[in-house]
Amino acid sequence: MAADVLPRVNRGSGFGVLAANGLGDVISSVVVGALWSALSPAAGFAYAAFFTALGAVLILWLRADGQVLPEASAA
Repeated sequence: MAADVLPRVNRGSGFGVLAANGLGDVISSVVVGALWSALSPAAGFAYAAFFTALGAVLILWLRADGQVLPEASAA
């Protein structure tokens, strides 16, 4: 599916991102499971919520158009 969606010149990078994402999924699952077992379910959910919020902030901050911060609007 990724090969169908990505332009030919970006396919290698796209597959690399998918592999890194899969590795991140495994690591985060192990960490959440360890927190769940060692501390409490709330600790696992707190860890997941923190990194979900961090990811959302990074997505907004590192915009797709290459700008790091949003432009100041002229009032």
